[in-house]
Amino acid sequence: MEMLTFPILIVTFLLTLWLTSHIARQLHARQWKMPFILGAWVTGLIFTFASLVLVDVLNVDQPIKLALQILLPVFFTTLAFVLFTQSTPGSAFTTNVAGVFIGLILAVVSIVIIGLPIDKTVQAGQAVFNNAKSSVTSMITGKEAKPAMSVAINEPEVQEEIEPEPEPVYTTKDFLPDSARIALEKAETKVYTEPHFRNMSIFNARRAVGMRIRASWKDGKVSLGKLEAVQGGDLIVSLRRKEGVAQVPIAMSGLKKLEVYR
Repeated sequence: MEMLTFPILIVTFLLTLWLTSHIARQLHARQWKMPFILGAWVTGLIFTFASLVLVDVLNVDQPIKLALQILLPVFFTTLAFVLFTQSTPGSAFTTNVAGVFIGLILAVVSIVIIGLPIDKTVQAGQAVFNNAKSSVTSMITGKEAKPAMSVAINEPEVQEEIEPEPEPVYTTKDFLPDSARIALEKAETKVYTEPHFRNMSIFNARRAVGMRIRASWKDGKVSLGKLEAVQGGDLIVSLRRKEGVAQVPIAMSGLKKLEVYR
């Protein structure tokens, strides 16, 4: 669409010029063709710009200044139509007003077709005109004029994103009684220790009944098996032999070290 912007503007301008010339023809203007209408527009814009600069230079009261800013452009543009189209003042004024309204309507349609925001486009055009007028005024008066604020037409509007408040997340633990929740938390915080052989006093061997043990003899031999029972001074241990599993009594007096797997 950006490639079609200039052709669309040209078509809009020519269409406005053509319609205005036909309105001048209907109002019995002697010179109603498009070159004369274009000359009236150019002359009227030049005198309008000069009159607005003159109003800014003159130190007049605000009500008078506002009236002059409205009346002088209307007077000079209508006078330009009178001179170029050779029509009566009433017909020139009507042609002038009709051309302005047709131009505004077609300009709005063109802006919509191009896809630009209307308000920002109008503000940008007004800012360009005010900057040019301020530059000429400062050249005449010698005073530095404040430039008008520029407007970015294609600047996307930044919308603040409102982050939604996170919803609370519930788990099964939240619906348990306090006692059950405390017990579960203790179980979760309990550190798991991988089982391994731990030293145990021979005199506490009864505590290891049913567990795997490793018995080290004083002569350096090591026996692995399951402690079945403690009878007197012997440990009854299930040992795996070539023939199978056998329960063998081991005298505690001959042991050097007893380890239990836990």
